[in-house]
Amino acid sequence: MRPVAAALFLAAVITAPLPAVAAGHAFLSLSGGYLRQEGGEWFPAAAEARAGYDAALGVFRLESDVSQQWRTRPPGAEPVCAPEPERSGILFLEGHCSANADSRLAVDRLFVAASRGRLDVRLGRQPVNLATNFHFSANDFFSPFRENDFFRDYRPGVDALRLDYAASPLSQASFIGVLSYRPVSRPGGWSRSPDWGRSSALLRWMDNGLGFETVLLAGVVRDVQVLGASLAGDVRGWLGIGAEGHYGRMENGQGDYFAASGALFHRFENSLDLRLEYLYNGNWRDGAAVAAAAPAATRPGRDWLALGAGFEPFPLISLQGLAAANLSEGSRLFSLYATLSIGDASEIALNLHHGSGGPEYGAYGRGVLATLRLSL
Repeated sequence: MRPVAAALFLAAVITAPLPAVAAGHAFLSLSGGYLRQEGGEWFPAAAEARAGYDAALGVFRLESDVSQQWRTRPPGAEPVCAPEPERSGILFLEGHCSANADSRLAVDRLFVAASRGRLDVRLGRQPVNLATNFHFSANDFFSPFRENDFFRDYRPGVDALRLDYAASPLSQASFIGVLSYRPVSRPGGWSRSPDWGRSSALLRWMDNGLGFETVLLAGVVRDVQVLGASLAGDVRGWLGIGAEGHYGRMENGQGDYFAASGALFHRFENSLDLRLEYLYNGNWRDGAAVAAAAPAATRPGRDWLALGAGFEPFPLISLQGLAAANLSEGSRLFSLYATLSIGDASEIALNLHHGSGGPEYGAYGRGVLATLRLSL
């Protein structure tokens, strides 16, 4: 209970009123779940408490949150602790790793943002989202979502500097620099000081003309030179399309590769929406993937397919579902996500999943996770 108490104490400090703050917003998220591996018994697998505070003062904005996570493993499982996103160990406040369980208390976001004219600047631990498609993304390089992560309003941050310049009302130029770190054996898994030689720098151009959002990417992500692009929009207001991909050239002499994902989607008048998505990993060679810039290019397989759906049967209830398959190894994943709104930006969520077949989705097992999110 000591890590949980520490998390609640930090949340109280973060959410305390700040002097001379023009506007502020606090939130609290509590979740817990059970998991069952194939042939095993149900066991309490995960619990999380997360709290944060966002505030604004003039042209400056501060966003911060801290999270406490706890995970257990079934009897006989490998004592492998859940990895942290690649970021400095300085803000990893407390960790525990044993044969039966692991826990972490860490600062997930802590950054300052400022805006002046056409320029926006963000510095610190922040989420960096480069995805175009929902379930499968080839270009989301930093702490990406999994295909069955339906709640996308929050993601763990990485240590970054981002500059966005509005060249016109429909176009934007960006610079994104993200620090890399060396893996270490202590809890948290990453060094305190940056590994400057593996850090990332990207230039991004976005144009939203002609009803389509077009993005160009170029730069270095860790040890890989990347050149990428994405496209998103709809055809005659009926069929939505999304495509993204990148070419990667590895600086360590391991060759080059291409990764891409595509999506088709449509929303009907009764609120039902359907999505069909595909992921291609050209980095899969001879039954293995070598190190690459994008997490999508290190996955075990070459081809994935997913069908997603969403529906709002009542004004306060929404349902989402996913059926995904790794076509290379034959594993399958089914997920159902339901939310009940209980107030302004507050909700109760229930997530069910069942993975089977090959190693990737088979390792998911069967799980249920309940979450309470409160906006304060």
